[in-house]
Amino acid sequence: TILTHALQCVHDEGWTDDAIASGTLDAGLPPSYIGQASSSTSPFGSADLVAFFMDECNANLRKKLAEEQHPQLGGENNDTLDSVSSRINKALQMRLSMVLPFVASNRWHEGMAIGALPQNAYRTAQQLDGMANTVLDYALGKAN
Repeated sequence: TILTHALQCVHDEGWTDDAIASGTLDAGLPPSYIGQASSSTSPFGSADLVAFFMDECNANLRKKLAEEQHPQLGGENNDTLDSVSSRINKALQMRLSMVLPFVASNRWHEGMAIGALPQNAYRTAQQLDGMANTVLDYALGKAN
């Protein structure tokens, strides 16, 4: 998709319409699509790029945690606070590692700032709530 390709351009161009335009070309679409993909009336803008990234990270986290093999709670000594705490720690480290490429390219703070804008805060809060629920479900051994 355009946004998948645009994410690769964020490192150089930031969370901008330019990154979305580059992503449009990288996706193999004709240059005439650039104006449509980056216009103010388009469904794609910098906030959508940040939200797309967060949704992708949350989906990848759910997938990785579902693949994890860990004993279910309720067994002998499995429901200790330490084991729950260590699973929370592991899940959060997994999720945080997904933003490291953007931290390394000095772009993640821009994404966080875009997500924190008043017009984007509700969607960002929903995404963070979803991530927190995923981590908690994993830590408590609940099925996703």
